[in-house]
Amino acid sequence: MLSVSKDICMAEVSLSLGLSGDVSLPDMKPGSLTLSVRNLLAELHEVCETEQFIQTETVEKFHQLIPQTVSVDFENTNITLSMQSQKRHLNWTLKSLKVGYGREDDQPSLESFTPALRIPHSSLEFLLEGEEEEEEEEEANMTTDILLAARKPVTSIDISGSVTLGTCIVHYRHQEFSHWLDLFPWKQLFHRKAAHRKRQVMSRGPLEYLHTFVPYRRLPHLDAPVMIQSSVSNVNVSVQLGDTTPFALGFISTSAELQRTLDLAPGSDVDQEGLLGSSQSVRHRASLSLDHFWWRVGQGSHIQQAPHPPGKHVWGEALILDCLALQGSYNRPRMQCSSSSSSSSSSSPPQSPSLSVDSKLTGLQVELSETGALCLSRLLELFTPPAGREPEGAGDCSASAATDEASQLPPSSTPPPLLFNMECALEDVNVFTLSNLAARFRLDATSVRGGPESAGVSLAGVSLSVVKVLLENMEPCCPASQTPSHPVLTLATLSLSHCRVTHTLEVQCDQELVLEWTPLHHMFLYQHMTEAHACWLMLRQEPDEEPGSVPPLPTDDGGEDIVPPPDQTGAMCVRVELARTLLTAHVSEQNYILLHTEALSLSLSKHAAGSAHLRSPELFLNFDGNDIFSFKDLDVRTFRELAEMRAHRDAFPFLTTPSNRVWVFTCPSLAVEFPYQYNFSNTFDLAVSVQKWLKSLHHRPATAPATSDLLPPDLVFRIGQFSFVFLDDVFEIKLRDNYELMKDEAKESAKRLQLLDKKVAELRRQHGELLPARKIEDLYSSLERKHIEIYIQRSRRLYANTPMRKSLLTWTVSDLELVALADRSLHGPERVREQLRDIDGVSPFPRDGLSLVVQWCRAIRDWELWGRLVGTEQDGQARAHRKQIIPLGEPWGDVTVHRNMPPLKFHFDFKSNIFLYTIVWGPCWDPAWTLIGQVADLLTKAPVDPSPPLAWWDKSRLLLHGRFDPYNTTENMHWEWNKVNYDWNPGQFVFKGDMDVNVRTASKYDDICFLHLPNLCMTLDLQWLCHGNPYDHYGVTLCCAENMADVTSGQPHDSYRAFRSENLNLSITMDLNQHCGTEPCQPRMLFYSSTLRWMQNFWATWTGVSRPICRGELFHSLRLIRKKLGQHYKQLSYTAAFPQLQVHYWASFAQQRGIQVECKKGHVFTRGAQRLIPQVYLFIQA
Repeated sequence: MLSVSKDICMAEVSLSLGLSGDVSLPDMKPGSLTLSVRNLLAELHEVCETEQFIQTETVEKFHQLIPQTVSVDFENTNITLSMQSQKRHLNWTLKSLKVGYGREDDQPSLESFTPALRIPHSSLEFLLEGEEEEEEEEEANMTTDILLAARKPVTSIDISGSVTLGTCIVHYRHQEFSHWLDLFPWKQLFHRKAAHRKRQVMSRGPLEYLHTFVPYRRLPHLDAPVMIQSSVSNVNVSVQLGDTTPFALGFISTSAELQRTLDLAPGSDVDQEGLLGSSQSVRHRASLSLDHFWWRVGQGSHIQQAPHPPGKHVWGEALILDCLALQGSYNRPRMQCSSSSSSSSSSSPPQSPSLSVDSKLTGLQVELSETGALCLSRLLELFTPPAGREPEGAGDCSASAATDEASQLPPSSTPPPLLFNMECALEDVNVFTLSNLAARFRLDATSVRGGPESAGVSLAGVSLSVVKVLLENMEPCCPASQTPSHPVLTLATLSLSHCRVTHTLEVQCDQELVLEWTPLHHMFLYQHMTEAHACWLMLRQEPDEEPGSVPPLPTDDGGEDIVPPPDQTGAMCVRVELARTLLTAHVSEQNYILLHTEALSLSLSKHAAGSAHLRSPELFLNFDGNDIFSFKDLDVRTFRELAEMRAHRDAFPFLTTPSNRVWVFTCPSLAVEFPYQYNFSNTFDLAVSVQKWLKSLHHRPATAPATSDLLPPDLVFRIGQFSFVFLDDVFEIKLRDNYELMKDEAKESAKRLQLLDKKVAELRRQHGELLPARKIEDLYSSLERKHIEIYIQRSRRLYANTPMRKSLLTWTVSDLELVALADRSLHGPERVREQLRDIDGVSPFPRDGLSLVVQWCRAIRDWELWGRLVGTEQDGQARAHRKQIIPLGEPWGDVTVHRNMPPLKFHFDFKSNIFLYTIVWGPCWDPAWTLIGQVADLLTKAPVDPSPPLAWWDKSRLLLHGRFDPYNTTENMHWEWNKVNYDWNPGQFVFKGDMDVNVRTASKYDDICFLHLPNLCMTLDLQWLCHGNPYDHYGVTLCCAENMADVTSGQPHDSYRAFRSENLNLSITMDLNQHCGTEPCQPRMLFYSSTLRWMQNFWATWTGVSRPICRGELFHSLRLIRKKLGQHYKQLSYTAAFPQLQVHYWASFAQQRGIQVECKKGHVFTRGAQRLIPQVYLFIQA
């Protein structure tokens, strides 16, 4: 065949043809036709694009021309297509093609089509066996081995068909084959109008706008039952898309069945012409079974491989489905055809469509990798039309289809909701992520159920672990309980249920939930989530989002934002119940923090103004294996507003915010215990460093500055019993208890020995010299053994009835209720600085301003205490930043976190009412407080600054600022204040009230009122002698050890040089001229001779040099002995003013003889200076 315009050969055909048939006369109607083609060789050149579609008239004419019986047989067929001047060729080779067609004209035709279309009663059989390949420049690009059999009978009532595909092997290279695909009009078939699609998605379900697709509308609509069965086996497809990595997919076998039935309304039947009457609903049923589906990506994936071994995952297999069984049905109501039925149906509400899905999947393996996402993205590009390009006429077609669809619906009617029912079961699920490191997520079994009113998910056997090193090309797929490495997450069972009516989501875990968090795991998950987000944007073909960007709301045609209704956005209620929870955060290789809860329940409700409720009968916060914080019956509630908080706010007139969010913590018992010599500060400091690293890792810069910061919630603490305990050394406790036992046992042994001596003496009186000495020795030897046995038995039963004393220091508080209020007048850096100037006015602010890293201010109120509390942390300079290394491991290495060195300071302005305040001090307390000081040093991080440590009085001046208005029991001095007013200001203590000093001794002079001072005003003025301003704590600039070279001035480095006090001048003023009553009370003093001796001994306990307690290499304490406060005084002055004074000195308590002194108004002043003389000791060792 030659073209008309040019001398070009368009087609070449050679074949062996056999044709036979018959025609009925005289109407010339074809009866039968048999066609046999052998060795067909055809070449078609310059193939062009076609845009013709199937028309209903063409189909009817085609049936009229076809004989009643047709048999077509092709063998050894070879068809070649060429284009671009025969530069590209497509070759198709068929081994065998058999087509059989039969029609029965005496049977009724099938006419259930819209638009009208008549198909006669016929059957069609199709059998294909062949091989297809494309060649480009002598290189095979696509090869397909096909064995296809199809059968499709058509009757007047239904259509049934079956398709069987034996073996299909495809090698596809898109770069060479895409030119042939462009000949088909894909763009017109799959185009939809974007605006129309948005309206359909927002108003209806996904199944209800299926008919808006252009291919669906091109075909006639069928209103007859249909049954189609298919079976496919041994499919292997390898694909190469451009320059991307090749991938391959396939499966062993699959079978599918599709049924479409019409449920007739009551009284309807088939008419004489074979047409269906009015049908009530259309039901679709489908079933699918799939055996071993696989999808491999990466180099070498196109090579055929054996199925993966059971219980193993081969890296590069992106998807594995061992066995899938899927069944579903869809029931869609139809509108009545007759007018009468339509009028009756208009009065009744429309029926809802229903969808039911039942599936079971066994052996699912998914591998998420960048290679797989790139291949999938490239594949989706082939089926997605480019944005902004619309074929000619497609918009009109979509608009007309939308208009036709809208005309079929009643005016102002909304479609009924979809009734959905689903039952899905998954077993042996393994999800792998592959990047620098790999992760494995294991799910033993899960079931999903859903219905119109509720939905539920149950999980069994969940584990998440990290695969650090890929040693082999396969990874075992073991159950969750047998995970080889330490899993990040372990969960035995979990169930989730959602009720659509009440908008409630319930999460329940009946067994243990274990979570092991490490910085390495977090970095790994963070990188995988980042890569997964990038892959998702790649699949959606969207550019990377800017950090902190907010997606815009959907808009309607007018451009206005579409805001979801309030009842659909904030009506969810969440309830979580966990039987046992172990959440572990490893802050280093040796240190960790464990949160242990029992029967934890959490409820979040949007109905109750966004409230939350958390409960747990036991909650422990464990540090390195030690239960530091123990909560019993913890109850935490959050409220949008609480009425009882108004009374607390009314107590502070300076608060401006009328109400605020409230968090209420209720705990009948809270215990804080620190073990002996446990370095709590080290673990806590590492946790803070990890927290700052996480903050820097996930920090997203805000697009715009916040106009109003969210006010922190008010806090209410209600604690029935609070205890703060320092635990003592167990060895020393047992040593003391054993010593007491030995003393008591020595007394008991002496008593037993006396009894034996009496018994031996009695025996000697009875027997005289006849009593053998050997027997006496045996008696005493057995008594010694009995002593030892009794001591051992008592030692073993030592703690049977009485528990061991564990505490070194115990602080208990009962019925504590503390309220911390946040307010706009106290919130923000500028307002916090205003509070600092008001509370700590004596401390000068820096000239360049005060830069704060941490700042907060709260109004604190207890029933007997109220005031303000401010916490600040000053921003250090460049040399006041230390570096903390957090090891992440390969491939990230170590991360450096910059920490601020200035400490957290507290500023306070408190007032309180104290009914009883008791302080006990004696000589035995000094060793105990030495041990307490050593334990307290482990609670706070040791300063990194290489300066000499501050004494406790200088450290208190550095950290505490503001004002505050509030062992031996036989030999002590009792100071008693009545109606006292106490005022603590910077550098000054003021006491106002009645003071009595009683001396209590273990003699007849017990409980003697040594001093009686009514209406006393005692003032203690502290003058700190420093090189600089003693109140300028803002001027203290710390320095890291690595930055010392920048500030070295030839002297030993000391960051506290200007602030450190050299000495202290103490001035005590006692004024008794304060008259509060009608008659002045007379001060008096009472002395005995023994009282003066006792006071001399008491003074020695204060001025004596303390012995070293637990110091030296044996106790790992080589710090120098700190100077006591009594050695820090340089000058002491005392002033006393009194209206009158009475002094009694009695030599004897019985006779009342002595000296009495009566004084009128006067005053006493004395001043003294203290000088310490260093002593030098010389040790000579021979």
